[in-house]
Amino acid sequence: MPLSNLAVLNRFLSEDVVQSHFKDKRLHPVHSPRATIYPGKIAQLPAEILTIVLGFCVHSGNHNSVTARVPWIFELSHVCHLWRSLIQSTRAFWSTIVVDPSAGGFSIPALKQHIRHASKCLHLFVAMRESLGRTDVRVEKEALELLVSTSERWVAAYLERTHHREVLNLVHNKLPLEELHCARLVAQRDFIQPFQVAPRLKQLSSTSLIFRHDLQVPWGQLIVLRVGIFSPAILHAPGLLCLQELYISLLAPQEPVTIPSLKLLSVAHTLSLGGLVVPSLQRLIVAELPDSEPQPDDNLSQLEAFTARTPSISSLSITSTFRSPAALARIFRSLPSLTAATFHIQGFDDALLVVLRDHTIASQITELGFQLHGADLDEGMLRQLQEMLIVRAQHTSLASLSWFGSRLPESTAALLGHFVDLKYVV
Repeated sequence: MPLSNLAVLNRFLSEDVVQSHFKDKRLHPVHSPRATIYPGKIAQLPAEILTIVLGFCVHSGNHNSVTARVPWIFELSHVCHLWRSLIQSTRAFWSTIVVDPSAGGFSIPALKQHIRHASKCLHLFVAMRESLGRTDVRVEKEALELLVSTSERWVAAYLERTHHREVLNLVHNKLPLEELHCARLVAQRDFIQPFQVAPRLKQLSSTSLIFRHDLQVPWGQLIVLRVGIFSPAILHAPGLLCLQELYISLLAPQEPVTIPSLKLLSVAHTLSLGGLVVPSLQRLIVAELPDSEPQPDDNLSQLEAFTARTPSISSLSITSTFRSPAALARIFRSLPSLTAATFHIQGFDDALLVVLRDHTIASQITELGFQLHGADLDEGMLRQLQEMLIVRAQHTSLASLSWFGSRLPESTAALLGHFVDLKYVV
């Protein structure tokens, strides 16, 4: 075996659990300068521990390509008959298939070997990476055909945009995807269609700009959805627990959409909140870009209306351009169950400080975070903010404080440290 491979074995075998086994067997400790790692010594380990050792070797390093992993697996399997038997019989070594046609040394024979040894795996985790135009089209298509030939056993799939048309055609012939639980797609809008018939799909992430409005998908089992822009397609996933919007939409929903079981909602713009009714929501993230349109006042009115009809929210994170203390006060009052709040606020003034002071002190918040974008804090405002935080820490249930930006004065930080877990976030 090459010295680099022996180094990997040495690193793993220095772990306490393996060292204790060697000591029980009265063998030289691996870290001893006189110790030499060779198969005969390792073979004395029980099969269960040896399988862990081999698993560490197989998965060590950054094997982003199947061509990097397969030769390494076979190299290990040639050490002795025992190793070959364990490697070939351990399904976990073969259940992940990562195809990167643009990687150096990629070969179809290596991929075929991997797929052949994965034939006994009931579930597969697959990824097809973008070739960036550096791969022969015929090689790429053959790799796709080989990968898709295993689609009936896919549990998780990550597919990038370069391959979407070929995958679209190939996967259509393999429907339904009976075992697929998780899919992440980097593609255009039509790429979502092959995954319509996936009865066990629970997690779907798609960077498609938008779901087609006429898309009828019976995703009764879907619980996590990350999508470019919301559309009525989410109506067909009534059991959603987590919903994330990736891009800003300037089109408010035409009709109300109710998602009764949703617990976590992340939107890229407050307009997306306009038509959503989520009575069980616990966590809301508004990741609005600072230069987004329409005007900040419109953004705030949407957020106010949403929080007013969703009093169940217990965790709130806001990135916004608004500077309306009165509106922020109304949001606080509408959320009696709020226990965690993070504010990423553009600008800061005395009125906003008063609202934060009064409403965080009177609330049940145990986790509090501040990020002040472009805030012009003079000494007086900074002193008021520090005093507010100290009072908040002394007299309420605040347990954790995250401070984004420049460090607080040492005296303030030391005083706060007596009452809360102070974390600086860069």
